[in-house]
Amino acid sequence: MTMRGSVVISLCILIQLSLQNTTVKAEDGPVLQTKFGALKGEYVKAKGKNTVVHSYLGIPFAKPPVGPLRFSPPQPAEKWTGVRDATKQPLITGDEHAPGNYGLLDQVAALQWVQENIHSFGGDPGLVTIFGESAGGISVSLHVLSPLSANLFHHAIAESGTAAMDGIPNPNPLPIAQAVGNLSGCDISSTKKIVDCLMQLTEDDILKITLFFSPPGWTDGMDMEQIMPILTMFNPILRDESVAELVLNEYLGASPDRIKIRDGFREMLGDFIFNIPVRKLANYHRGPAVHTKLGSLRGAFLTVKGKDTIVNSYLGVPFAKPPVGPLRLARAQPVEKWDGVRDATKQPPMCLQDRQVSVVEFEFLAMDVEIPEVSEDCLYLNIYTPVKPGEEAKLPVMVWIHGGGLVLGSASVYDGSVLSAYQDVVVVLIQYRLGLLGFFSTGDEHAPGNYGFLDQVAALQWIQENIHSFGGDPGSVTIFGESAGGMSVSTLILSPLASGLFHRAIAESGTAFWDGFVMGNPLLRAQNTAKLCKCDSSSSSEIVDCIMRWSEEEVLECSNQV
Repeated sequence: MTMRGSVVISLCILIQLSLQNTTVKAEDGPVLQTKFGALKGEYVKAKGKNTVVHSYLGIPFAKPPVGPLRFSPPQPAEKWTGVRDATKQPLITGDEHAPGNYGLLDQVAALQWVQENIHSFGGDPGLVTIFGESAGGISVSLHVLSPLSANLFHHAIAESGTAAMDGIPNPNPLPIAQAVGNLSGCDISSTKKIVDCLMQLTEDDILKITLFFSPPGWTDGMDMEQIMPILTMFNPILRDESVAELVLNEYLGASPDRIKIRDGFREMLGDFIFNIPVRKLANYHRGPAVHTKLGSLRGAFLTVKGKDTIVNSYLGVPFAKPPVGPLRLARAQPVEKWDGVRDATKQPPMCLQDRQVSVVEFEFLAMDVEIPEVSEDCLYLNIYTPVKPGEEAKLPVMVWIHGGGLVLGSASVYDGSVLSAYQDVVVVLIQYRLGLLGFFSTGDEHAPGNYGFLDQVAALQWIQENIHSFGGDPGSVTIFGESAGGMSVSTLILSPLASGLFHRAIAESGTAFWDGFVMGNPLLRAQNTAKLCKCDSSSSSEIVDCIMRWSEEEVLECSNQV
């Protein structure tokens, strides 16, 4: 029994059973025992079929998300006594105070319930297909990507909605939370106060707030003034006035007719919300798959303006074991093989550095580049090749070493697709450890140093062994870089460790002969670093033991002091 003011998280199950020689009476209903309790459902006949379907409606798979459970992940349902009536349809900030996505977490909880209970209804938990349309399609697409949904289903059908829709992932939910707080008359001075206030709202109050997000009167036509706020919400690139003007002219023309504007807007929104994201997601799933001796990779197809060539990109390819734990302040170790197909469509994390410096720098330069999060686990490279998977080719290889004073930089801020398409070469962008973790040294066996340079050598060794899988010629490798990347190139020319790993070199705006580049007394520098960062500096082993215990945050904090 439900009462006004309560919410039941439920699911509906229809079980198709063939009942031969059975008379179905209206007052009868199937009774099914589950581990939570008994359910009484209904017999349903589909038009044109003799098959009788057993329906069970309003089955709770989680506790009601009311009271203290509002704005919380779903909690497991409790058992009930007696026979539950299953013949009626159920009622239909960005921080620790309200992390969000409760609706998607509800779906995960439902899938977990299905895994644990669907056998009671004759279903196979090892053969689950999720499908949905519009927001349901978006949900399906997100479950395909989410590790929380791993192994909870086996096939997926997303209809008229995908996770690639602009505006679906909201990287900055706080402004919307503050807007909701304002509409509700809440104190928005902190996220905790917003959540505490919203927890007190009635269901009717919440329903009234949702009306704010619906454009009024659009069926009677629309004006340009109504369109722009909605468009920029779904596609941020339209905040650029020149881009917005081109798009609006394409779909809406110059007519002042409100009905024509509305119809053009509807077509444009259909492209933004459905057609373009579907094509984008389809490209992700059908991306090029290349097989290496370490495992398989699925990349993405890229097009370059002015060229018909399709470039295949493979991002975040590991060339060494993660340099974490006992491998901190150690030479890079060969990467291990992996099972299955590795996703190579996302930028890898940047090596440990002050990320905000890069954010400010690129904002100042008005450059739109992706700046990933930072991590010690960063020994990855990005590959761009015009060669299709499986094709026999031996194209020249260009290996880019980024600059940044050996303390900043990453592969993600560069795009090798243009060079690859126009020059018909395989382009590889490598990453290496930076700052204290990349170049700290005590000058002895405890911390011999130059780990960043050794990472570059490890990347070149990986290229020698694997680049043929991407259509590259390991016998024709050119290394090039600028600033600290140029210094690295110059150093690799001189190093016997890099002998035979490349064949040509271009050092731009940096060489190994820069004064101060080579440290004369690394132990003294190590001791000074230890004192600044509150480590015992009495011996090399004590200094290294202290650094090995630091968290990533402590490494960054010390690096900023040195």
